[in-house]
Amino acid sequence: MRHINGAHVLAYVGLNDTYNVANFLRHFQRANQIFTVAEWKRIHEIGPDAGGAACREVIAWAIQDIQAEARVGNIGSSLELALMEQVCRLRGSIGTLYDYAYQPIPVSNSAAAVQALLAALTALSTLRAARDCAWLISLSAAAPPV
Repeated sequence: MRHINGAHVLAYVGLNDTYNVANFLRHFQRANQIFTVAEWKRIHEIGPDAGGAACREVIAWAIQDIQAEARVGNIGSSLELALMEQVCRLRGSIGTLYDYAYQPIPVSNSAAAVQALLAALTALSTLRAARDCAWLISLSAAAPPV
């Protein structure tokens, strides 16, 4: 769950100059402790302000989280497949945002990314970490329908 939240934040940080490490990512990390110290270091090695590489890395971590939960039996194979599908859908929506880098973010694509993220979070709600994403639900209320 935290990696999906982190990917969502990193998507906007790498997208253009509006949100960056100094004015957004650092504050978000301090307030929510989404990333471990080692993860935070890795994200900075990649360069979160320099495009989508850090976001894609964190999405890969989210996929690894799902696989780990399935391996230890916390989720079944059908839920694992559904979660993987939603994370890949989120990755596609974020990729669409990068198609418009350094241009105003189209509202429809922004809303699509939020909706894909909410779908992924809904699927993940069976995991105990669902309470960590309450802030995202307030975002969906502000997003216009697609």
